Amino acid sequence: MPKEFKAIFAQLEARGTVADASKLKKHKYQGLMSTVYTVGSNRGELVVHLIRPAPEWLRQRIWEKLLGIGNVLTQYPELPVAPVFISGKLGGTYFLVQKRLPGTPAGTRAISGTDVVDMWVGNSSGVLVPQIQKLLGKTHAVPCHGYGILQLQKGKLKGEFKTWKEFFESESEQWLKSIQAADALTANPSELRPSYVAAVAYVKKFLKSVPNTRPSFVHGDAINPSNILIKDKKVTGLIDWEWSLAGDPAWEFCDPGWWNHLDKKSLRPYFTEAKKSRKIDEDEFISRIRTYIPLWIMRGCRLHSDDPKGILYTVLRRMLSQHLETK
Repeated sequence: MPKEFKAIFAQLEARGTVADASKLKKHKYQGLMSTVYTVGSNRGELVVHLIRPAPEWLRQRIWEKLLGIGNVLTQYPELPVAPVFISGKLGGTYFLVQKRLPGTPAGTRAISGTDVVDMWVGNSSGVLVPQIQKLLGKTHAVPCHGYGILQLQKGKLKGEFKTWKEFFESESEQWLKSIQAADALTANPSELRPSYVAAVAYVKKFLKSVPNTRPSFVHGDAINPSNILIKDKKVTGLIDWEWSLAGDPAWEFCDPGWWNHLDKKSLRPYFTEAKKSRKIDEDEFISRIRTYIPLWIMRGCRLHSDDPKGILYTVLRRMLSQHLETK
């Protein structure tokens, strides 16, 4: 048993949750940046994450953000989000303990060349994607304050910035700096220079006309089948909120998994649900998604810029070049 668990179990017990150490085991499904365990308790089965956060997640204090999201969204029974019991830091290890939701992952995500390939269990995307869209419509209706990086302040979760534009003004500068530094460490930095210049120009143009929309809790990675739990072809869990922020709900659909769904017919389940809580011009909404996609990719490049020769940065960087060529 990893040494951290004695302290974690003590913290749980102080809050009335007694873990059964004899039932501690590694989870069948592991996270990209965490080692995942399950353990029995007097409050049902728990999932324990020992997190190895990327520098960007450290900056965002990811363990606090996930605790806040769990506390806020579990107040809405229609949303299949796991309650978080505790989170924090022990020495150099970050941890989070949450309730285990029923179901298994809806599939996996893989990289093929420059493409993101989502593989759904039993070819079930046609059944599950409309359900995911409806859940996102409900999630986006939850009252949200502020924009950008979610922070836990005095027990309340809110965006760090007062406006959506302020978020981009601050964060896009960090994205570009990270891309420039990472590009310099790649095999052929001179080949990437033109697209970096194009990225700077794209951000500069975008900042002149940032959309002004009411903020929503945005998951940011909800189309990734490994972040969806299912049972009997029904969605039972929406997990892994690392990419989440407070902002324009159109940002939700920038992930590559949505790119083949960016039309009014494909997004009909979302629009039907979302219109219960806000007015939506569907054509304008889809236009905003397409405008945001290069920015979303820049944010992804920033996240993975600590490994500029790794597959994730390489693929995202190629995506960015390709999208800027079409603008």
